[in-house]
Parts: sequence; structure tokens; C-alpha cells
Amino acid sequence: MNDQPLPAELNRFSNLTDLTFRGSGEWSSACPQCGGHNPGRHDVSDRFRLFDKDGKGNARAWCRSCGFFEWADQDGERPSADAIERTNQERVRLANQDRERVAQKVNELRREAYWRGYHDAMNESHRQLWRQQGISDKLQDYFQLGYVERRRFFNGAEPFYTPAMTIPIFEVGWEAVNIQYRLMEPPGGVGKYRFTGGLPAPLFITNPYSEPEGATLLVEGAKKAMVTFERLDLCIVAMPSKMSPAGLFSQLEQCDPVYVALDPDAYDEGQGSAAARAGKLLGDRARYVRLPVKPDDFFIQYNGTKTQFMGYVRQATRTIQ
Repeated sequence: MNDQPLPAELNRFSNLTDLTFRGSGEWSSACPQCGGHNPGRHDVSDRFRLFDKDGKGNARAWCRSCGFFEWADQDGERPSADAIERTNQERVRLANQDRERVAQKVNELRREAYWRGYHDAMNESHRQLWRQQGISDKLQDYFQLGYVERRRFFNGAEPFYTPAMTIPIFEVGWEAVNIQYRLMEPPGGVGKYRFTGGLPAPLFITNPYSEPEGATLLVEGAKKAMVTFERLDLCIVAMPSKMSPAGLFSQLEQCDPVYVALDPDAYDEGQGSAAARAGKLLGDRARYVRLPVKPDDFFIQYNGTKTQFMGYVRQATRTIQ
């Protein structure tokens, strides 16, 4: 994916996952500190940014998720006060620049409101695709789900076209912040899900009328949130992926307890698992729910009931067993 090599000063980052040249002396990748790579699920990770030397300073690298920052000429010696101040200023400048870029792109998304057209244009066959996922017509209208017959995406630098199911994602107040696409005909080796390019993957909130609060179920993926939302009497939110950025959970400050009900494979590595990482970010509020199958499959594929599901919730533990 990297069709232009990094400058020599940044060679130590040359083996990062998803390293991609973005043009104008900029590259992106997964982060060496907080990760972000999620193979087979979403587009390539782009949270970590690498910049060639320019009028703003020497070559440098910065993560917009965890804040990691490093100058290319940084060494192992204790930095001077001036060097620390210069680093802090550059970190703040990059964060502000990224916030402005995201705000501009979100405003553009809201102006163009593609999701409304995708929803309004759905025919019976498109709605049936959503029903097959366990999502009723009522939920399709509530979440403004849709379908697009042909949309361009990229595999690295190579464009491709595919139909896609569409999931607009709203913040409180029903203001759209992203659109997720479920690709119907992706090329080989390309994941099924994409978000709007250039925007961070947000938390999926099932009740955008008010802030999440109280007892909350945390699942992975918007479709799982929709399916459980229709069947359970809990506040339900969804992470965009197993390894989501730390700041994502700032919206859950009023939620307690938070039942971490991720897919079974999210617990595979015990204390080093994705579920454990989510729990650490949530602190004492986290309760781990070990389901035998994915939350949506529990209801759709195995015909589980609300009572059966809540039985697993009542057995939730404070630590991963």
C-alpha cells in the first residue's frame, strides 16, 4: 500500500501496519502505541500520521487517537525545556488542525445528506436484505438505513465499485457524524465494512434523543446494536471495532454499569484481549458478559429470547473469567 517510501529520517516507522502514502509529504498507518489495525473489517487504519520535513519543522509522526508524537531527530537523551515546549506546541497544532478538518468534513456530510436519498430510494428487495439481518422495517425507518446501487471505494490507491447497504451514524440530537457502508460485492481480500473516508469511526448510539445513561450494553458493530435494541430494555451502544480509540468512551460517562458484550473472540487473549482493553478504559463500571455466540446471532440465528439473554447479563463479572 505504500507506493512512496518514507524519508530516511522516518525509517524506524517503515514496518508499521497499513502504511500508506497520502500525498504532499504525508503518510498514514496504524499506531505503534495504540494500534488501530483491524484486518478484514474496515478500511486501512489511518490514525497515525507521518510528515516529511517542511516549513513547520523536521519530519515528525503523530497519532490523532492517543496523542503519541515524535520528531524524527528525537534521540534517547533527556530533552531540553525548549524541545519539550516545541513538541507540545506541534502536538496541539496538529490536533487543532485535525479537529478543523473533521468538523469541515462532517458539515459537508450533513449538507449533502446522502443517507436520506439512500433511505428514500430503497425498494422491497433492499428492505428484504435488512430484514434478513434481523432488522425490521420499523428499525430501518428509525435508523434511516438505506441502500446505494453503485458507489466508489478504494483498495489502497485502486478504486472499485460495489452496491452497499448504508448505516448513518448520529450523535445526540440526530446530527449525522458518519455513514457506514456494508459492501455487497467487495474485491477479494477487501473487508465488508467501510466508513466515510477521512472521518473517525464513532460510537453508534441507538437513542440519539438523549445522552447514553444508566445500565448500558456495549456491543461491537451497529447491526448488533440495532438487533439488541429492539429486544432488550437497556441503553445500547456499539463500538465500531474491537480495538476502538480510548476517547470513544467519553460519551459513556453517565453509564453505569456498562455490560461489555463483545463477540466471543474478543475474549480469546484473556487479560490482553480486546474485551479487557475496553474494560480498562471503562474502569470500575465494566461488567463482562460472556455470550456463547455473537449478540445478534443469539436472537436471529439461534432464536434466543430476551429472558435467556438477560440470564447471561445477570452472570456478568467484574473480571474476565
